[in-house]
Amino acid sequence: MVDFIETATGRIAYEVHGDGPIDVLVFHPAFVPLDLLWDEPRAATFRDRMARFARTVWFDSPGLGASDPVAVDDRLLESDVEAMLAILDALEIESCAIVGLTAPAALLFAASHPGRCRALVLLNPTARFTAAVDYPEGLPAAATELVLANIAAGYGAGTALDTLAPSVATDADLREWYARGERLAMPRAHAAVRSAAVLQRDLRPLLATIHVPTLVICRSEWVSAPQSRYVARAIAGADLIEVPGYDFMFFAGDPEPVLAPIESFVTGGRPRVSGGRMLAAVMFSEVFDPHVRSAELGDEAWAELVMRHEDAVRETLTRHRGHAVGSTGHGVLATFDGPGRAVLCATEIRARSREVGLPVRTGIHVGEVQLAGADISGMTVHIGSRIASLADEDEILVSRTLADLVAGAGFSFAQRGAHELRGVPGTWEVYALASA
Repeated sequence: MVDFIETATGRIAYEVHGDGPIDVLVFHPAFVPLDLLWDEPRAATFRDRMARFARTVWFDSPGLGASDPVAVDDRLLESDVEAMLAILDALEIESCAIVGLTAPAALLFAASHPGRCRALVLLNPTARFTAAVDYPEGLPAAATELVLANIAAGYGAGTALDTLAPSVATDADLREWYARGERLAMPRAHAAVRSAAVLQRDLRPLLATIHVPTLVICRSEWVSAPQSRYVARAIAGADLIEVPGYDFMFFAGDPEPVLAPIESFVTGGRPRVSGGRMLAAVMFSEVFDPHVRSAELGDEAWAELVMRHEDAVRETLTRHRGHAVGSTGHGVLATFDGPGRAVLCATEIRARSREVGLPVRTGIHVGEVQLAGADISGMTVHIGSRIASLADEDEILVSRTLADLVAGAGFSFAQRGAHELRGVPGTWEVYALASA
């Protein structure tokens, strides 16, 4: 039975199936909404088989299916991660296995919340779709353009099965079921925007920060199988299992070669990986030229402005799920569990700081941090600090890593060149967020 969880951004639809000893949160493809899963025998068989060894939790992402609508430009992976956390909290699940039948949010969840993820299973995953100089596994740009053209022409008719599940695409009943799924999942305009965001993202920087036990399963003849092999190589200690077939969708083909290793992996008592490491977006926001401003204003007026500025920063961090790690004297060091939230928070802090009369400069980077009590350390922190030191008044600078992770999310960046950062090896490409 479908149930709902109330969150700050609307209701999330979810369903619990099975009562096995292991909790498994399943992230399923967008165009297969929860309300239709039982209507297709292949999908129902897959769900029933999983429920024999686990208590499985399936859900519709924010804005999809039975979950409440969201703005069409909400393309942040963090929205899915926040929904996953809300479900786990509501069901009082401290940690669980994550099964990503589609990969992006599952990757971010495992990297940023390792304490809530006891194991990660990915089916046919990709971290980047399009090819690059250092990524021959990707598809030509023309292929991604074709995907978007097909959505524009055939959305709501089930034609995507020709690519996603070719072994069963001629089944007329399945085609109609999938077509209904597309129509119920989201409007065509939303599908085009979301798909474009997925095709633009580069999540490769996340892979090296995942330290939970990971199993990658891919169908060996699927067009993006090389991308799945790349994911398995890039996640330390990940296991890779290739099964015959050329379908992407989980319900196509023989399910047992996929489900048997999933059962073995999540129930096998694999050791948890510890060490206090996690992925975080690190933001340094500090008052620009504070000594000049304090001399101009005088001690009393300066102290009042600083207090107003700190209140505004604190309120803004809370609204964007940021965590203040410490003060930089005239600013703040904060972490976020996703890069998009950090950019949105920095943008609002910039605007509110203008209103207060204390303009800021900001630097943001995303990477692995080491937890030390309430503090954090590591190269990611140093890089974020050095990037902030390059920023001018009212400027938000970000690393290339962060810009790649939020590609397609509606942000606009301008190149600011490659820089040597003091105490950091190599050169780093820096980008400025367009003024809001």
